[in-house]
Amino acid sequence: MKYFLLFFIVIVFVDVFHSAFGSSNLGSDDASARAATYPAFSRSSGSDAITDRFLAEARSKGAGCKKYPFVCRLRGSAGPDCCGNSCVNTFTDRRNCGRCGKKCRHGETCCGGQCVNLSFNTSHCGRCFNKCSAGDSCSYGLCAYA
Repeated sequence: MKYFLLFFIVIVFVDVFHSAFGSSNLGSDDASARAATYPAFSRSSGSDAITDRFLAEARSKGAGCKKYPFVCRLRGSAGPDCCGNSCVNTFTDRRNCGRCGKKCRHGETCCGGQCVNLSFNTSHCGRCFNKCSAGDSCSYGLCAYA
């Protein structure tokens, strides 16, 4: 019985110590990793950009691509095209597919500047530019699905 009581006291002490000192920086690794992945100055506010980082999205008024279109061609840009003062890639952006302002419908993806349904398009079956063999159909994103 003595050993059980001693074991219980040690477990409680370790738990209290860990709660008090072990988790003081809980979540800081995730935040620093996200900040390193998406630094505020290397990102543009493209239409497919992550919008949950409020402070990272704040930009000065004159920093858009409408005034300086060359910024869209710099490394780290969301895309080479300027649409609505944001850098986008019109070959892959669902909100600017093929040209600025052309939106793909629900369930469609932008592949090479065209809105396509990856579930049933034989030229883009399951993913962009995945062409089915001659005579095969595309069903649910799979070529020649029974």
